[in-house]
Amino acid sequence: MYNIVDTMMSLLKPLQAEFSTKVKRLEEELKMPLISPTIELAREEGEQRGEQRGEQRGEQKVIIRQLNRRIGEIKQPIVEQIRKLPVEELEQLAEALLEFSTLANLEQWLNSRPKPVEQE
Repeated sequence: MYNIVDTMMSLLKPLQAEFSTKVKRLEEELKMPLISPTIELAREEGEQRGEQRGEQRGEQKVIIRQLNRRIGEIKQPIVEQIRKLPVEELEQLAEALLEFSTLANLEQWLNSRPKPVEQE
């Protein structure tokens, strides 16, 4: 029954965090879970993915700002290429951009990356 009510109920993020804390305390007191371990794990993984996406967007913004200051304003198609980079490549770009002095350096770096293998 708890799972049905929880699924139907939508709270603001701060209230959800407070509610989750109280549920965990109650579970500890009762020594029995109110939320199934599978649901709890799925929630935690979802929160982590959300945090990672937020961090990735933040990293993208910083790198684009740094590139704009270093080599001039970057056109939208290149900005979109940067936004599609996975985190590992964003970190590599963050280091490489220190060596860039022109837009051509950035374009060369982007073009030198291995192309992702397309699935059939």
